Amino acid sequence: MDAVQVLSENGRHFLRSTLEEIHKDSPTSNRNAVIYVAAALEVLLKTRLAIEHWTLLFDDPAKAKIAELKSGDFISVQASKLVSRLNNILALDLKPEASDKIFRLRNRVVHYAPPSGLALRVEVALGMNFALQFIHDHLLPLLDSEEHAELRTLKEEISKVFLDLDEFRTKRLLTLEGELRTHSTIVECPDCSQHTLVITGDGNGGVCLFCLTETEGEELAQRYKVNVLQWGWRDEARGSDNPIHECFECGALSLVAGIRVINRPKIAYGCFSCGEVFDDAAVDLCDRCGALKVADDEDTLCPDCWSSILPSGQS
Repeated sequence: MDAVQVLSENGRHFLRSTLEEIHKDSPTSNRNAVIYVAAALEVLLKTRLAIEHWTLLFDDPAKAKIAELKSGDFISVQASKLVSRLNNILALDLKPEASDKIFRLRNRVVHYAPPSGLALRVEVALGMNFALQFIHDHLLPLLDSEEHAELRTLKEEISKVFLDLDEFRTKRLLTLEGELRTHSTIVECPDCSQHTLVITGDGNGGVCLFCLTETEGEELAQRYKVNVLQWGWRDEARGSDNPIHECFECGALSLVAGIRVINRPKIAYGCFSCGEVFDDAAVDLCDRCGALKVADDEDTLCPDCWSSILPSGQS
């Protein structure tokens, strides 16, 4: 059995396992579903690489050896690099967001505290949707008749489950429309990816009306940075500015640059603790230390710099 057959068979196995777990709808099965759908996406993406050439499965294709491939004892390309390799070498036009989010969520489920069961089920549905589209566009046209028939049957099974989950998501969003209209600061939830997270502004962070996850302000800012803005260690290594700052209204380390507030496109900064939001014109950098501050043409320094300059007791 060649690499394409093995990977395709494993992909089908993991997708069927996802379907089995998602039907059970328990905390354990929802976590298992995330692990299985992430594994399925990884091997399906690798299937397309193997169709092109087996060496592309290796982390370094220049060091690929057929004996290592046959034994399975080799360092394969990382899950986080699969979409970029497919786009760069095979000239595909895949959007990395869906698969990247599932891979990060798998790590969170395995190593840390997972989100609520409802949030997990929504993310599994999005991962399954990505798998469906990838199978249809990039695998079925290229596989032999037997593999084609197996995947086509599975695709139909997945479609039904995905439609059921998507119908649930749509109905729940409809029931929330009235309550959402009563709030002014709504952003994408870093746990379930729905645009239903309300920043309460009372110092307690925010609550997602869809998945009902409640998170303290500074932790919520961190999760928004990673899961929504997708800012990670690579950005840090490149020297990119950390989007989280100390809020100049409440002092909490939860003011996020680049926040996207629903129906308020001019907002560029928002605090997940106190709920204050600002557009670009309202925020400036301190001339002395570079910290964020309220824009003021007559005052170019932040309060901390003034405190360090002026003698004690003066302001």
